[in-house]
Amino acid sequence: MIFLGTSTGSSMAKFNTLFVTSFNEHLYKATGRSLLKSFTKTNTEGNMLVTYEGLKLGEMPNNEADKFNNIVYYDLGKDDFLNTWLKENNDIIPKYLGGAHPGNFKHKFHKRTSQWFRKIAALHAAMQYKDDFRYVVFIDSDSQFKQKVTNSFIKQQFGGASMIYHYGDYRRTHSSGDGADGIGIESGLIGFDLHNGGDLFLKEVFKQYTSKSFKTHVRWDDAWMFTICVKKNINSKITCKDLVANASIRTTHVVATGPFKDHIVHNKGVHWKQHSVQF
Repeated sequence: MIFLGTSTGSSMAKFNTLFVTSFNEHLYKATGRSLLKSFTKTNTEGNMLVTYEGLKLGEMPNNEADKFNNIVYYDLGKDDFLNTWLKENNDIIPKYLGGAHPGNFKHKFHKRTSQWFRKIAALHAAMQYKDDFRYVVFIDSDSQFKQKVTNSFIKQQFGGASMIYHYGDYRRTHSSGDGADGIGIESGLIGFDLHNGGDLFLKEVFKQYTSKSFKTHVRWDDAWMFTICVKKNINSKITCKDLVANASIRTTHVVATGPFKDHIVHNKGVHWKQHSVQF
């Protein structure tokens, strides 16, 4: 692993929560930089593991790599788990993304599988800190912290559950006409208690991809694999908590209806709506 901006050990071990995000140079310039600034500006408790590709951190504006000692940087481009999976699944990756597939997929959620897999690889990297952190919370780069998030707030949201997620009745039952049963979990903000079964849940998600079982499902993206594993009830030691189970608002933007709404905003869709990021 390569760390810039901080070191492991004392600065890493004193917090209970490890936030995780992932972006390349384009996404960093679009939204990632704002996410990191909001994390430090709000004095949110915990550390942030930033998994990145194609960035020279020492050249980032305002020297963010050196300025924030609670942000840890990890070069995902050198990650063995990611690169092995990309090599073994080259046949389903479009040529324009470095693979061998001509690009005509049966389902719209198949084309970007390798891009969405970066979130899985980022969470796999975070598992190395199980001894230092109890809670791992993945946050999409198109999000921002609105106010301080404390360790006690995170603990309260878990309430003894192994993993927390945003789903709700509307996403669970609404059909997008793609053959899937519902829309699936919102994976832009999702958390795991690594000391209480969350690690077992993540291992099952990893297994979906390493065994290529993901290909047996109608969708191949990370959100659908989380949904599949929640529905499977894979282990009696794992409890999954839907943070918006009782939400009455009919919307797919479910983070804004849950307990994080006053602390974190998920600007879903902003990459393509405002920053011309093409996927």
